[in-house]
Amino acid sequence: MIGSVLADPRPGETPAELLVRAVRTVLGSGADLTGRAARQRAELIRRTPALRVGALRKVAAGQREIATAPRAAYADELDPLVASALVGAVVGALVAAIVTLYSDPALDDVVRSPERMRQELDRAVVTAGN
Repeated sequence: MIGSVLADPRPGETPAELLVRAVRTVLGSGADLTGRAARQRAELIRRTPALRVGALRKVAAGQREIATAPRAAYADELDPLVASALVGAVVGALVAAIVTLYSDPALDDVVRSPERMRQELDRAVVTAGN
């Protein structure tokens, strides 16, 4: 899903806009980022050091893989370093927002509502991409 979006930039779309659109597509797809299972998974990762390391490795590997698409689509604009930094900013914003939502008790009302949580994650990604 994210790969098909990244492989098809729109005319005039900047690399940041492409990445934001790809992440928003994932958020709108019903991907399990906001449900009960996601919350339980996040809590288990938060409490288990070995799982935190594994999750960080998985995110880093995903970012490296994702960065190849904007580099190919915007070869004249992005070198490997800038493409990686851009992907890191957008994906990092999503990950940081998820961690904050799941770890801040003041945000429990948002987490209990998958629709509100998707809206807040969307807002965080759009803000980071600007």
